[in-house]
Amino acid sequence: MNSRKLALVALLALVPACTTGGKAQQFDGPITSDGVVSDGPIQQDGGGFDEQGVRDGKVLPPVPDAYQPPPKWDSGQAQWDSGTPPPADSGTPPPPPPPGDIKVAAVQYGPESYTYVPGCSDTNCGLIHFVKQAAQNGASWIVTPEYVPDQGQYTVIDPPIGQNPIGHPNWKGTILETWAQLAVSLKVNLVFHLITSVGNDVYGTELALNPSGIVIGKHHKYHPYGEAGLTAGTSCVDKVATPAGDAGMLICADVQCVFCLTTGVSCSSCISKDKTCLPQYQAAGLHITFFSSYWGATGSSNPVWKATTMQGIFAKYSGTYMVAANTISGSSTKYHGGGVFKPDGTAIQIYDSKQPGIAYGTIPKQGTPPPPPPTGDVVITEFMANPKAVSDTSGEWLELYNAGTTTVDLSGWTLKDAGSNSHTISKSVTVAPGKYVVLGVNDSTSTNGGVPVDYKLSSFSLTNSGDQILLYDPSSKLVDKVEYTSSWGVPDGASLSLKSTSADNNISANWCQETSAWSGSAGDKGTPGAPSGC
Repeated sequence: MNSRKLALVALLALVPACTTGGKAQQFDGPITSDGVVSDGPIQQDGGGFDEQGVRDGKVLPPVPDAYQPPPKWDSGQAQWDSGTPPPADSGTPPPPPPPGDIKVAAVQYGPESYTYVPGCSDTNCGLIHFVKQAAQNGASWIVTPEYVPDQGQYTVIDPPIGQNPIGHPNWKGTILETWAQLAVSLKVNLVFHLITSVGNDVYGTELALNPSGIVIGKHHKYHPYGEAGLTAGTSCVDKVATPAGDAGMLICADVQCVFCLTTGVSCSSCISKDKTCLPQYQAAGLHITFFSSYWGATGSSNPVWKATTMQGIFAKYSGTYMVAANTISGSSTKYHGGGVFKPDGTAIQIYDSKQPGIAYGTIPKQGTPPPPPPTGDVVITEFMANPKAVSDTSGEWLELYNAGTTTVDLSGWTLKDAGSNSHTISKSVTVAPGKYVVLGVNDSTSTNGGVPVDYKLSSFSLTNSGDQILLYDPSSKLVDKVEYTSSWGVPDGASLSLKSTSADNNISANWCQETSAWSGSAGDKGTPGAPSGC
C-alpha cells in the first residue's frame, strides 16, 4: 500500500473529523437565547422559493431522474488513482454568465439521510434527490456538505481549473464525473466536497462545477481538524466567479479561528497561519462564501459553537453572504444546522433539524444598492383573504403589530396594493408597543364572521390568488409590505399568520395557516388581534 493509500486509511478512521464538541472555548459576545446570531427566520421544516421541501420529517416523492447514477454507486470499494500526475491548473475557467442576482441553496444532509427518501438505499442517491429538489425550486448555485457525496470513501485525481472531467481517462467512472454529469443534466452550478490527490498528497477539496460540467473553482482545506491523513492547503482565498460577484470557498475548520478574531477569546486550536489567513480573506473583497462543513459542535455546552451561530458570525466577520451546507449526525445531541446569511450576520433562511433539508436565499449582484428599508416598527402579521363563514366582501381583514417601543397612531397612514386599491386611515387608531390592531372591510361582528375589527377599510380588498399589502406612513414612506402569490396556498376559511413578528414577512415559509377558530368566530380560523397560533 503506497503512502497515499495509507493517508486515506488514516483519514477514514477519523471521519467525522471536523467537530468541536468538547473543545469549546469561553465566549463573552452577545448571543440570542437560542444561540443563533440572527434576526432572520429559523426554519424547522425547510421550504423553497415556492414552499416545496421537507415537511414534518416527510420528503417529497422522489424527483424523476434526469440522470441515472452508475449501478455500483456506493459499493464501499475505494477508488484509488493510478498515480498519474494531473495536468496543471490552467487558471482560465470559462467566464461566468452576465452579472445578476443568483438563487442559492444549501443542502443539509447526513450519512443516514437517504432513509428519508423513498426508493433510496445509499447516501448518494438521497443526496442527489435533494440536489434535484433544489434545482426544481429554482436554485442556480447548490452547495452540499463536507464528506458527501463520497463520505470519505474515495479519492480522485485533483482536477485542474478549466477541466471537464466527463469522459476524461483520469476521471472516467469516478464520482467527479458523476457530479459533472449531474450539473449538466440539471443545468446548475454545483459546489461539493471530495477527497483528491496530487502525487502522495491527499486533500479535502471543495469543487465548483458549472452547468457544462467544467471545474470553475477549487479549494484545498486550509485547516484540517484532527484529520491526520490530509495535507493542508496553502491558500484560504480561493474563489469562484458567479454572476452576483466573486465567492470564496472554505471548508469546516477553515473558519473556526473567527471566534478568536472577533471576540478576543483564546482559542488553543487556532494556529498562527489561521490568524494570518482569515484577515486576508476578509480583505479580499469577496461577495459570497460557499461553505461546506461536517460541523458536529451542537453537543457542546457553549452555544457559540452551534453550527448556525458560527456561520452567522463568519458572514458578519467576512462581510459576505454565507451559503453554508452542513452534515452531522441525526442523533439526539447533533443535528443538521446550516443556512444562507447576509453580510451583517443575520439569516435569510436557516434549516435547523435532525432531518435532511434545504435552506434557500437570493443573493443580489455585488454593488447593487440595497432597497431602502421600510421605516417604522409596524409589521403586517396576519391576513384573511378568503373567509368561508361570510363573503370576501364582508369578512376580509388584516392585522398589524407594533414592534417598536412607542405608541403609534395610524391616522393618515395608507394601505395600497400594486393596482388601484388604496385606503388612507381617516381617524386616530393607536397601537401600543407589543400590541395588535385589526383592520377589516366590515366592522360589524354580526355580519363579518365575528372578527373584532378596530377600523373599517374601504376601497381595499385582498385577491385570493395573490396580491400586495403595502403600508405607508403619512410622509409616504414605505413602512412594511407583503407580496403573496398563489404558491403561498391562501386557505379557504383560515388566515395566514406570520410565525414570528421578527421574521421576514416576504418569505412564504415564514407564514403558516391558522388551524383554530378565535373566540366569537362564526367558524373561520385565525388569531385576529393576538399572537400567531401556529
